[in-house]
Amino acid sequence: GQNLDRSGDYLALQLIDGVPTFVFETGSGPVIVSGDRPLSLNTWHTIRISRTNSKVSMDVDNKGPFTSESSQQWDVLDLKQPLYIGGVPDPNQLPADLAGASGFIGCVSMLILGREEINMMADTTSQNNLKECDSCVPNVCLHGGVCQEARNERGYVCLCPAGYAGLRCDRTGEACRPGLCGPGRCTDTADGYKCACPVTFTGKNCEQKQNIEYPAFTGSAFLAIRLPRTSRRYFRMSMKIKATPPVIDGIIMYCKARGGGYTALSVHNGKLEFRFDLGDGRPVVLTSNKTLDVNEWTD
Repeated sequence: GQNLDRSGDYLALQLIDGVPTFVFETGSGPVIVSGDRPLSLNTWHTIRISRTNSKVSMDVDNKGPFTSESSQQWDVLDLKQPLYIGGVPDPNQLPADLAGASGFIGCVSMLILGREEINMMADTTSQNNLKECDSCVPNVCLHGGVCQEARNERGYVCLCPAGYAGLRCDRTGEACRPGLCGPGRCTDTADGYKCACPVTFTGKNCEQKQNIEYPAFTGSAFLAIRLPRTSRRYFRMSMKIKATPPVIDGIIMYCKARGGGYTALSVHNGKLEFRFDLGDGRPVVLTSNKTLDVNEWTD
């Protein structure tokens, strides 16, 4: 919140009859975003909240987005008090819209603000009546798997015995282990594991070296390139692309700004489409008048 006297700007995430509800106030009236159902007990849930200009969006367990808009597009939240997790020191200091709200009973395993993951215990300025959350009770790991607490969306990882894999050791197969992906990064999946390989390696386990001159993309591949400093004021780009059959809609280039604006080059209905958005939600759209030729280089 902004002030200790129940006035000013604030934001809050709470459960109302079990339904996640986000409220923020910038002086022009509270904006409220609610989920569509109560949360299940004894189950980990992931809630993502974002605000772009006047629009507030919330996802709950990858369902949504649930949205609402403020009447004032450029209102800025002026927050001077600490961000309290789980409750507040004095409920009487809550704004009138939150009066009567009680503290949360449960566990929080991960907090990310912007792009930064917050270590809640290391970064705390004050705390009261906390205890350790045992996210491994009851043990959800099957076939003798060992449950271990972890700072991820589930709050735990399962250490699977040989011959079993999956997020809960619920399938036969191989799970991530040191060296399995060579120079790549291994991620456990619901049906085994997946290797993310450096650009110079390929193969299921990143076991094959490759020398790429012209990168080819499969629909799930991408390259991230650091922009030069000059691009902040002046930007000009040239590309050569070759579409392979079938030509489907997809992103060719995308770059997002901090304020919500973006530039994007994509294929839409077989034609090149360029979008430029300054962050006001009204993108400028340019579309080519020619359909892409398959297996032909296009400037």
